[in-house]
Amino acid sequence: MDFVYRFFRTIRRHFIRVLINTVFLASSCFFSVNFIIVLFQNALFDWIVAIFAIFVEIYFQYSLYIAERNQKESKSWKDKKHWAALGLKAQYFLLYVCIYAHLSGLGFFLTEVQSTTETLHRLEVVETFNIDQVARLTRK
Repeated sequence: MDFVYRFFRTIRRHFIRVLINTVFLASSCFFSVNFIIVLFQNALFDWIVAIFAIFVEIYFQYSLYIAERNQKESKSWKDKKHWAALGLKAQYFLLYVCIYAHLSGLGFFLTEVQSTTETLHRLEVVETFNIDQVARLTRK
């Protein structure tokens, strides 16, 4: 009976871990795609950038997983796995955090600027229309 309890407890832990990792990876992919697509206005680029962003997210998350696993498996700092793990973490930090994450942030700010500009343009059109109506009413 103890075997069944341990089996289901292990399955539950792995399921929860996989579920959490999948949710965070999916949300990271969604936000990256959403913010980077703002940088391009062409529909063809949207698909290319979306696929690229998804692969970049998956690649860097997997490389970080491999780095953590290699670091746990290495016995000492002289082991090749330890240095491979450090190299993957350096790659993760330099390429993903310093470059790719900044592009995602740039996409977010460009989205905000674009939406603010559109809102101001709409307000300007409505205000011009109201001024024209007032001018017509005062002429009559």
